[in-house]
Amino acid sequence: MHGKINYDRKDFLMGPYVPEELTGSSSYLDVVSWNIRDFTKFDAERIGLVASIIQEIQADIFVFQEVNPVALDPVIELLSKAEIGHYQVEYGDSGENLRLALMYNINKISLLTPTEELFKDENLTTENGIAVFPRLPLKGYFKARLKRKDAINFELVGIHLKSQRGKSKGVHQRKMAAERLSEWALNEAKDEDVLIIGDWNASYEKREWDCLKELESKGRLRLGSINYLTENSHLYKKDGDRLDFAVLTSELGKALASKARVIRWNDLDNELSKQQAKQKISDHFPILIRFFWIDSDR
Repeated sequence: MHGKINYDRKDFLMGPYVPEELTGSSSYLDVVSWNIRDFTKFDAERIGLVASIIQEIQADIFVFQEVNPVALDPVIELLSKAEIGHYQVEYGDSGENLRLALMYNINKISLLTPTEELFKDENLTTENGIAVFPRLPLKGYFKARLKRKDAINFELVGIHLKSQRGKSKGVHQRKMAAERLSEWALNEAKDEDVLIIGDWNASYEKREWDCLKELESKGRLRLGSINYLTENSHLYKKDGDRLDFAVLTSELGKALASKARVIRWNDLDNELSKQQAKQKISDHFPILIRFFWIDSDR
């Protein structure tokens, strides 16, 4: 595959968090979130590099941000030719050319109902009339076929919240977004197992996440306890920052074997410099969460 990055699966970042008896089995579920920075179908080299990274990670579900419409189609074609699963992609409708997309391996994952954008008819705005969600959250209701259970059903919501650009820095938009998302997850979701993952666009200590932290303190969801908050996921400044998070409802959190880990480019055995990787791949690192389920008596 063009631009292939070699990666030793034995040293895979999440490996130490899988019990020995489950290693190499289908008893766990890998979910990756990745902002691939204005990804289009027109740069063949970049398409090859992204496809190669996906080939090595081989997650069951990817939540992508900043995707142009149909831009992932040539990536899926390359993965199919390399016989790396059979992926299907669902694109969001909002966000113009910077859309959300959910891509899943149909060998292991089934989409139970058509994907939908949340809050489409609510016209959520701040006091100044600014849209709370520049890109509406994209939800999929999935079934994962695992070896030790017949199936696990869960709802997955991909998000890409307001950036920190502009006079207001997007604080009110992100605060209102966090409040509406948590309300939906706890009171309106079809399933008790909910994962909200994506580019939250502000670090953990910011005040816009106070509602999530309060709910975590009550045991109703997990935020800080899931994410390695000292791991930078974005390269917009010298030392980076953690802008990409996962939030889990408490039920789904019970099945979690690990935390959300950042896959850094220098963890990959490749010949690209940091600047080349930033230009040709993304200024965000992927984040990965691995779940596994074992029998209750064990």
